[in-house]
Amino acid sequence: MEPTCKELLERLSASVERNRADALLLSGGLDSTILASILWPRYCVTAAFGAGAPDLAFARQVAQTYSKRHVEVVFGEEEMAGMVDVVVQTFRTFDPTEIRNSCVALAGLERAKSDGYAKVMTGDGGDDSGA
Repeated sequence: MEPTCKELLERLSASVERNRADALLLSGGLDSTILASILWPRYCVTAAFGAGAPDLAFARQVAQTYSKRHVEVVFGEEEMAGMVDVVVQTFRTFDPTEIRNSCVALAGLERAKSDGYAKVMTGDGGDDSGA
């Protein structure tokens, strides 16, 4: 039997509560927005490659509604190049999309850590949870 929307929300809410974090890596996409609506985090961080990244505007809208504090980490090619080695060594991948996405996540996680947050929730993997 397929779960209803209400049952999915209850299951997701219970999972968020079991894994509660004080911070959220907020992309402004569907997965992190759903988490923000359940978690109501004290702190959200959005990382973006370039000031024109479309995620920034969406993340700002979500953070205005659900978070007390929102910070943005915008970086360019030089900073990205500095993160690539760490990502490749950690994830053992040369997939360009995975490297780019993981560099963005790494930048956000490093900022959250420097701001004093040790537990950060992300929406990564949400696209795969229904597969």
